[in-house]
Amino acid sequence: MHCLRKNRLLSFFFLKASVAEKFSVWKPVGEFMIAYLDNLHRDKGRDPYNYSMEDFHERGQWECPLFVGIRFFDIMVSIALHQNIKWHMWLYYFPHFTKRIVRNYCPHEGYVNLDSEFPTKYNYLLYEIISALRYWIIDVDVLPEDQENIHLSKVSTDHENGNIPKSAILALGQCLHHILSSTEITTEFKNYMACRAFSLYFDLNKVDRTRPYSYVLKLSLKQGGFYRYDNDTYYSKCLMTAFQGYDKIPHKFEAVKDFEEFLAE
Repeated sequence: MHCLRKNRLLSFFFLKASVAEKFSVWKPVGEFMIAYLDNLHRDKGRDPYNYSMEDFHERGQWECPLFVGIRFFDIMVSIALHQNIKWHMWLYYFPHFTKRIVRNYCPHEGYVNLDSEFPTKYNYLLYEIISALRYWIIDVDVLPEDQENIHLSKVSTDHENGNIPKSAILALGQCLHHILSSTEITTEFKNYMACRAFSLYFDLNKVDRTRPYSYVLKLSLKQGGFYRYDNDTYYSKCLMTAFQGYDKIPHKFEAVKDFEEFLAE
């Protein structure tokens, strides 16, 4: 909150998240990011995000409109969640960003180490998207149980637009579907992103109050979000491959077996 008070614009929109909701502040940011990614796609050979990380994490990220946009959504949705705003704040822009990043993804040969944690800047941006979605979901465990915007009406992949964590779960499933369905992204990075979702599932599943959310996440992961893809064998295969390499030792055998059998159905 201290950093918000130092920035007059952020303070105006975010100290009370209802102001951000009223003015739909997600729209100009989200639409700019989509247009920016579409423009990069027109000249993939010169796309700077297909090069290696270099000093991007230390300095370059704050000069990157995509990273700043992701952080903008992270602040906005997090505050809305904790202030009991009953609207998803259009966090569903994240699957649109992910889809375009995956489309644009084409590492420059000779300039990228595909074995590194983040081979390109695009890889790091995908990691940031998945991380933000995870935070909005796992925070359900620290909020008051009677808070309205975390009330889960139905264990399904049906939309509940007033429930931010459920909306984030559906968006997470969509984002992972885009990532795992790519033929350009390495298997190692796909597994890395999928395993972050698996860890989230088991964290939610081991606590009584968050277990219903784990069931929603399980459904979302299997079908790739709220949209049911038909005969999507490649995605299903990638999801199972990732789970086969996932470290299952910290989790109860019964929970692991149940989850694995569900994915294999």
